[in-house]
Amino acid sequence: MYLYYSLLAALCLGIHIFSIKWIKLNYEANIFILFIAISSLFFWIFSRYFIVQALNYTPHITNIHLLLLCSIFVTFILDKLFYKSKVHLVYFSLALLFIFSGFYILECSVIH
Repeated sequence: MYLYYSLLAALCLGIHIFSIKWIKLNYEANIFILFIAISSLFFWIFSRYFIVQALNYTPHITNIHLLLLCSIFVTFILDKLFYKSKVHLVYFSLALLFIFSGFYILECSVIH
């Protein structure tokens, strides 16, 4: 269950970080920017809520912290979708492989 909550926290955190970048690059004083800013704040609050919920299901905070790194991929994908940045899929796939193999090794190293 902590895996589910950790990945939800990473998703919220990635959206929060991307929205800050979006506001900075597209700032105009209007109601839409206010909506994005308030939504960003709520995504930040939700990410903290999901982190606390994940802590209820595992005593190993390192697993949660490692899964929070997946927020990097959320911002990466949003950057590609909104700003059409170039992506080297081999490196992106390799990074995913390293993160999830690192999670597996970390999970195996913890004595329950």
